[in-house]
Amino acid sequence: MILDLYSDVGNDPMNRSDPTGTEGVLPGPIPLPIPPTPADIEKSKEIARKIEAELKGAWEGAKNLGNILLDGAKQLVFNEQAPQGAGEPVAEPERERTPSTDPGNFEPVKGSKGKKDTDTGEIWEKDKLHKDHWEVYGNKRDYEKGKRDRDVWDDGRPKRKF
Repeated sequence: MILDLYSDVGNDPMNRSDPTGTEGVLPGPIPLPIPPTPADIEKSKEIARKIEAELKGAWEGAKNLGNILLDGAKQLVFNEQAPQGAGEPVAEPERERTPSTDPGNFEPVKGSKGKKDTDTGEIWEKDKLHKDHWEVYGNKRDYEKGKRDRDVWDDGRPKRKF
């Protein structure tokens, strides 16, 4: 049970008083909310869709930024790429063709999801966890043993060397 100490003054003890406790203020009728119209509901749904789209975009941007920062940290910690000197321009790394950028130069590897580079014989397989880069193996034997040579982003930028 909740005890309402100010019910006799309409829950407004600063502006009302009832020193004897006999002049209690009874609450009036409670106004009912006006139900929304179908147009109001549709407008609310449209606003919710816009907010959802903006949040998805922000989330994707945050994930991409997180991946960029994580990759940079890995490069520094594991010395995967020599850091550039302060103030020196950073050269764009040479891009190599990938099954994403040049599918005509790759053929399927039987019994797997790998793709074989028809010129070099390397086996390329899409990363199973992140699905944002390719794992590159020097040949089919290395591929079968899981001995990776390097990782390459979808657009051909080097990711890391093993």
